[in-house]
Formats: sequence, structure tokens, C-alpha cells
Amino acid sequence: MTESQKQGSTSSSVVFIDGDWLYYAARRLKEEVDYSRLLSGLHNCFGPGTPIHLFCSVDTYKKEQRDFIGRLASLGYILHTSKLLRRKDRYGNVTLVSKGLDIALACSVMALSDDFQTLVLLTGDSDFVPLVTLTART
Repeated sequence: MTESQKQGSTSSSVVFIDGDWLYYAARRLKEEVDYSRLLSGLHNCFGPGTPIHLFCSVDTYKKEQRDFIGRLASLGYILHTSKLLRRKDRYGNVTLVSKGLDIALACSVMALSDDFQTLVLLTGDSDFVPLVTLTART
């Protein structure tokens, strides 16, 4: 947390990243995200003190995912995680389901909306259009 965040002053920009969307978009493109480089690029664009919030779902049963979250935190991301839920279908197949991450991101944006002048939202999810429209008006 930067000194201005601790004192409650307004930051010029704040970045919110839909980490689940970013992961699946990169996976579809057969690319890997360099999170250190992403963080550096965002700080170069919006300033070194810009808070970068990353929202992602985690399978807490997998050590590599817990370790990955730890690495993201050590890089300086402000992490917001949601535990992946295990669901069985009628055939007994288990799938992992993310619940509430988009709502958590939207609520965080609204809760912090008085603390920044520019919202940077990294997502491809059209569910966030109303959020962007609303924050653009305020």
C-alpha cells in the first residue's frame, strides 16, 4: 500500500484486473501472462504508486495455485481471491466453479470510486459495461 493510500488521499488512477478472464483469454490464445511484466507496464503507464487490484479464483486444494497467489502478492498486486467451488454433475463428474468474483470486483470499484479519478479495468467481460457506464458518470 502506498503512502497516499494509507492517508486516504485520492489517487489519479486505479487498476482492476479480472484475473479469471485474463487467464482464460491467454489460455485460449496459447499464451502465458508474465505478471511481473504486466505490473511493470501498468506502473509505467499509470504511475509507480498506482494500486493494481487483481481478482482471481483459486483451487485451494492445489499447492501450485496457492504458491502462485503468494508470488503475485510478493510482486505487489493487491489480491482479491475467491475459492473455486467443487460441483458434481448427475454423473458424478466434478467441475470447479467460480462464484461471485465479478460482483466482488464491481463492489470494490464502487467502494473505492471516491478514491480515484481514472478507472482502468482489464477485462473482456461485457458484464462490466454497466459498471463502466456508472463510474463514468460520477
